[in-house]
Amino acid sequence: MAVLIEQASSNGTGFVDHWDNGAIIFHRSEGQSFTPTEEIPSVTSVSLYLSGSDYSSGATFSVRLRSGSVEGTILRSKDFVIGDIAASPTFGWVEFVFSTPIALSNGVTYYITVEATNTTGPPIGDIVEVGLSDANPYSGGTRYNKGTLEADPWAQRSSEDLMFRVSGAGYTFQPPVPSGLNAMLTVRRLVVAAANKVYYEV
Repeated sequence: MAVLIEQASSNGTGFVDHWDNGAIIFHRSEGQSFTPTEEIPSVTSVSLYLSGSDYSSGATFSVRLRSGSVEGTILRSKDFVIGDIAASPTFGWVEFVFSTPIALSNGVTYYITVEATNTTGPPIGDIVEVGLSDANPYSGGTRYNKGTLEADPWAQRSSEDLMFRVSGAGYTFQPPVPSGLNAMLTVRRLVVAAANKVYYEV
């Protein structure tokens, strides 16, 4: 497994939930766009830096990989419940593995969304907290959020990014080698850092 695209710094929090106080339905969602800088033949998972508050409401959530727009075609999805992530105030990386890999195209913008999928529930519902940065260190995309009311549209937050990782199978590539040498190495981990630095673990 290799981490192909990553935004790993955080200094803020976004929220995902769905609950009904009897008069108003609250429904908050979070999203992040990203743009591969090369053809990626096999993306197997996305990861987010998450925490959660468990109110035993039985809320269900879904991480979705979309194309076209933050509300566009769902390419892959993975459902989860609050018990699958760390309890507040502890944050941690949570990986969501898709049932089948998917190829992503160079230069095409894709979207990761985290959404509550239940439409009914008690007055107070479970809450997912998503780590984010307001320093906008990732240049290939930006944060989106939706809320607080169910009818609110998605809004682009161009100065913010969620903490996220896009992961896939290992790659074989030709790295720079000293003159006179010719070696093929298999990458076990590749991280594209926000500062345009590339790190390889072989």
